Amino acid sequence: MAPISFMYNEDPHISTFQPSRSFISGGSTVSAHGVFLHLAHQPQMLITTQHGGKVLQVTCMQGKDNQVILCTTPSLKDLNLHPPVLTTISFVLDGIAYGQFQLIYVEDPRFEEFQKPTVTSKGNKNVVEIQVPRVDVDAVVQGEVLRVSNHSCEGVLLKGNTLECTLPTELQAGARELEVEWKQASSSVILGKVFLAQEQDYRALIGGVVSVSVLLLLLLALLAWRRKRKNIEDLAEGMVWYDGRAHIPHLDMLANARSISPTNEMVSHESVDYRTTLLEDQTLPLSQAAGPCRLPPYPHSDLSPMLSGGDPDLATPLLPSAVHIDISSLHPELLKEVQHDDVKLHCAVKSLNREYRIETRT
Repeated sequence: MAPISFMYNEDPHISTFQPSRSFISGGSTVSAHGVFLHLAHQPQMLITTQHGGKVLQVTCMQGKDNQVILCTTPSLKDLNLHPPVLTTISFVLDGIAYGQFQLIYVEDPRFEEFQKPTVTSKGNKNVVEIQVPRVDVDAVVQGEVLRVSNHSCEGVLLKGNTLECTLPTELQAGARELEVEWKQASSSVILGKVFLAQEQDYRALIGGVVSVSVLLLLLLALLAWRRKRKNIEDLAEGMVWYDGRAHIPHLDMLANARSISPTNEMVSHESVDYRTTLLEDQTLPLSQAAGPCRLPPYPHSDLSPMLSGGDPDLATPLLPSAVHIDISSLHPELLKEVQHDDVKLHCAVKSLNREYRIETRT
C-alpha cells in the first residue's frame, strides 16, 4: 500500500473580537480576528450568561478576510433577564473552544421615539440621518444593526442625537426607494424609507449652453465685420482718387451730372472737366497760375439764349473761351470765397462759373 502524505497545520487562534456590547434582542454582528481561522470547519460561538449559567450556541461564517469569522448575537429576551446582562463568549473551532471574552447585553432603544430617516448628500456620498433617543454607542456603531435595503452601512456615526449611516457604493447609483431597518436576532424593525434621487448630469446642458454662446459670438462677429466692410465700401464710393490723392466727393457728382442733365448736349463736347484743370494747375508755378487763365482745348458756345427764360442770374452767359480774366476786376468777396491756398484764383472762378451754371440748370 502506497504511503499517504499528511500535513499538520497551525492551530487557529482568536486574538480580538468586537463589539463588546449587544442589544438584548440580539442581531449584532460579532467579528472575531485571529490567525488560521479559515482552516476551521463550521466555527461556532458559545454565549454563557453569568447569572443562571445559560448557554446559547450560534453558528458563525467565514468573513471576506481569511483571518476573520462573523457571528450574530442571539436574543436574550426569552430568558427574562434585565439588562445590562453580563455574558462570556468563546469560539469553537473544529471541536475545540478558544478564547474567553466578555460581552454585555444592553437595553433595546425606544424605536417609537425614532424620527423618520432622511437622506442628505455630503461630498460624493449619500448619508441617511435619523434623529434617535439615547442609545448605546458601541452597540449601534460596531454591531452593524442598522441596515439599508439589506446592505450594511459603509460607516455609522452617532453625533449627539443624530445617527448617520453612509450608504455603500452599490446603493449610490440609480434613483430608487431604500428601506431603512434595525436588525435583530430573529426579525427587524422597519424605521422608514428614503428616496435616493439620481444625481443630475448637467454636462449635456453645459455643453449646449457653451455651443449656443459660441455660435452667437461668431454671428455677432460676422455682423460686425460685414457692417464695417459696408462702411468702408460706402466711404470708398464717396471718394474721388486722382494720382493717389483723394478729392472731395461732390466733385465727382458734379462731373457725372453731365450724363443726366438736359444741358449735356450743349456742353458735353465743349466743356472741360474742371477737376482735371485744378489738378493740372496745381503743378504750375504761382506766377504762371496768377496770370490769365489758359485756354481750354475746345471753344465754348454762348448759351445765354437758352438760359434767358429764368432767373436773371441764370441768364448770364458762360465765359467765352477767348476772354482773359483780370483778377483785379473781380469782386473781392467772390475771390475770397473761391480762393484755394492763394493759387488758381481766376481759374477757380472760371471753373466754378461754368459748372455752377450747368448744375443750376439741371
